[in-house]
Amino acid sequence: MGVGMLSPNLDAFGRYIATTRSGPTAKRYLIAVRQFLDWLDRYAPGKNVTQAPRDTLAQYALALLQGNYQSTTIRSHLAGITRYLRWLESKYSAQIPKFNEPELPRTKRKAVKDTLAPAALADYFEAAGMLEEPVRTAALLLPCSGLRCQEMVSLPLACLQRQRLQQVDGTTKDVLTLRVTGKGGHERLVPLLDEGAAVLVEYLRGWRRAHKNPRWLFPGRRGPMSTRALRNAVQLVRKPSGLLYTPHSMRRTYLTTLFRQGVSPTVLAKIAGHGNVQVLVNHYLQLDADDIAGAVHAAGGRLMKTKVKVKGTAP
Repeated sequence: MGVGMLSPNLDAFGRYIATTRSGPTAKRYLIAVRQFLDWLDRYAPGKNVTQAPRDTLAQYALALLQGNYQSTTIRSHLAGITRYLRWLESKYSAQIPKFNEPELPRTKRKAVKDTLAPAALADYFEAAGMLEEPVRTAALLLPCSGLRCQEMVSLPLACLQRQRLQQVDGTTKDVLTLRVTGKGGHERLVPLLDEGAAVLVEYLRGWRRAHKNPRWLFPGRRGPMSTRALRNAVQLVRKPSGLLYTPHSMRRTYLTTLFRQGVSPTVLAKIAGHGNVQVLVNHYLQLDADDIAGAVHAAGGRLMKTKVKVKGTAP
């Protein structure tokens, strides 16, 4: 399989990756592979990936670094290329060399996650409420559900589940829960916060009832609403505020809010679709000084059960 014969396979790879990754990720991976193959044709003329030197990926990563690419972008490129190589092995039984692992500069993770403060969240609700349906309701549900953008637009109409809960004071409360299929095809239940439930009920009784599509909660022209439409809506809403939040900021806001209200990290990990609680703690919960001190003193804040009088003079 020569270098020139690899290009037609990119269409097949593009169809394959679109079924295993979200739309934006699939597009990034395909672009990364195209760019890599163009570079390989210059780096090792006449050779394809089965004949490439073992230092090929390391040299490609170095070329990207010299081109002022950030380490995170290079890692994304390499992830797409690795996926392509595995696909070649599986589909064409290609003998891919064991390439040397590229060495990249380590990047420090940001300690503070981007959640929306109450004032910014109120502005978001006001601005998002002016959008056209169905993107209006989808945008308003983001901070009320913590769903990923792809998960939101892919919700089937049958995902809605109504539950009646018994409250501590003896009263009952009707709540809405979303049955969501997330990464890896795993299904989970996501409780919708009260503000989102009110918005969704209004949507179902109004615009959605008049729409004839029986399958999708947020229908588009030829299927579900696109992720691009939802992301563009969030960008439009945030412009007047000058803030740079994203749909993922809404996910962090939802999870951090529930944590502050006493929901345990274990339960939050299940709601978020994380197999590892540490992922939730490290990357999604924004805990400030008040959260940390408050958690300790809400549990008592004492070292010993009985008061101890400490002798001596304080400085």
